[in-house]
This record gives sequence, C-alpha cells and structure tokens, in this order.
Amino acid sequence: MEPSRITRWTTVAGLSMGALVALAICAAQAPAATSGELVTGTTLGTLSLVGTSATFTTNFSPGGTATANGALTATNTAASSTLTVGDAGTGAGHMVKAGTGCTGSDAQLTNALSVAVTGTGFSSAGAKSIPDAASPATVATAAAPFSAAVLTTAYSQVLPSAQVMLTGCVYSLTATYTLQ
Repeated sequence: MEPSRITRWTTVAGLSMGALVALAICAAQAPAATSGELVTGTTLGTLSLVGTSATFTTNFSPGGTATANGALTATNTAASSTLTVGDAGTGAGHMVKAGTGCTGSDAQLTNALSVAVTGTGFSSAGAKSIPDAASPATVATAAAPFSAAVLTTAYSQVLPSAQVMLTGCVYSLTATYTLQ
C-alpha cells in the first residue's frame, strides 16, 4: 500500500519525479560575470556678461559734470576674473555726436568718459577714463568664481564750459566690456 501513497502524493502535487529533477537543474544558478565602470565629469567653463544702458539726465551741458549708472550681470566659473573696458567706436573714449541733428555742435566731447565698476566680490580699479578698445583698461577683478553677479557701472562725464553742444544734440559711446 505504500507505493500507492507515493503515487497519490506525486499526483496531488502535480509533479512527477522527472519534473522535480528538471526543476532542480534549472534552479541552479548560471555563472555570472561582473565589471565596474568609473563615471567621471569635468566641469566646463561658464562665462557670460550682459549689460544695460546708462543715460545722462542732468548736468549734461557745458560747464557741468554728468553722472549715470548702468549695470552688468556677470558669470564666470574660473578661479579668477578680470573685467576690462574700451571704446571700439571712432571717439577713442570720447563721446561722439549723432550723425543728424547736431550741426554746429562739437564732433566729440573734449574729455574722455570715465567709469568706475563695483560689485560684491569684486575689487574695483577705481574710476578710469575709457580708452580705445585696442588698449582696454582694467576696471575690476575677482579672486573667486561667481554666478549672476551684478556690477554697477558708474559713468562720469566732465564737460568744460567752452564745449559747444547745441540743445537736443545726442552724444554717445558704446563701452565694450570684456570678462576674462
């Protein structure tokens, strides 16, 4: 009677002895291989400089000293930075009159436009006359990386009393800043 019990048990389990042996063979782990992979990254430099405009609204007349502020937003991931300024226009640092509406006014202002640049984390070089772009002036330095730093550009234009400027004549200069 014992053989019928075994048969009944295997029938109840639904598996024959052959199926159990096949399961045991399949259940054995297959050989495996492993490998490590080092993942690295090197930061790329980020450098940007965006400026606003500045407009003289008072004292921009003969015998006056006009002042105006602008702003630069700068980002540099380098360990240190230098900010320079120069004039790439025809005035070599002097504001020049517009092409129309200024007949009778001096072609350019007698004194060079000056600027002082300040900002948190920056060392200002003080007020500098803006030179020709071929020989830019250093106006500020930073000894650490910075992101979206706001720099104030404080412009000053001294106008001698003998300066000939007709009412409504527009003078301008594009200060070209370089961040390195």
